[in-house]
Amino acid sequence: MDISLHGAMDGVSAAAVVRDRYALPVIYLTAHSDPNTLERAQLTEPFGYLLKPLGQTSIKAMVTMAIHKHQRERQIQNSRALLFKIIQGLPDGIVAADLSGEILFLNRAGEHITGWTSQDATGAELLNVAHIKNDDHRPLLPLLLQQALSGGFPVQLPDSSRLVTKDGNTVKVSGRLAVKIAGSGADGVFITLQQTSADGA
Repeated sequence: MDISLHGAMDGVSAAAVVRDRYALPVIYLTAHSDPNTLERAQLTEPFGYLLKPLGQTSIKAMVTMAIHKHQRERQIQNSRALLFKIIQGLPDGIVAADLSGEILFLNRAGEHITGWTSQDATGAELLNVAHIKNDDHRPLLPLLLQQALSGGFPVQLPDSSRLVTKDGNTVKVSGRLAVKIAGSGADGVFITLQQTSADGA
C-alpha cells in the first residue's frame, strides 16, 4: 500500500479499511513521509515498510515475512478464541483481575453467581464484584491474596465464605484464589467460584 495515494483516501486510511474488513496484512510503500502520517500509519499495525526505489529482493523478503507473521497472528487469534469458548463454558465461575484490583474477565457462570454482567464487571473493582466475606462479615480477599502471594500456590476459600451479589443477596460459595506469576513478580489474580447455597444457608 502506497502511503501517498491520490484521491480522497490516502494509503493509511485505505490500509485501515483493508485491515479492519478483511484482516489482511499491509506493507507500506513510501519514499518519505511527514511524522504525523507515519504516526497514523503505526496505528494501523503495518507488517512493514518498503522504501522507494524498490529492489526485487527487498520486496520478496518483506512479503515472505509478512505472510509468515500474518499466519502466526491468525493461529494465536484462533487459539485465544478457542480458549475463550472453553472458559465461558466452564461450570465454575471465573473472575480475573490485574494486581491493581481491576476486573479483566468474568465468565457466564461468574455472571450467574455474582449477579454482575461481564460488561458491567470489566474495569470494576475486584472487591466489589467478588465481595467475599466470612461469618464475621470481614472481607476475605485481602487475606487470601496475601496467602497466595507469600505461599506461591492457590489458596482454598474457607468453608465460611459468603459472597454478596450485585443486588445485595448473600450466597455461600467455595472455590480458590490464585496469583499468576510472570517474570519477576505477580501480574494477575484468578478466582474460581462455585455456589453451594443461597442466603447464607
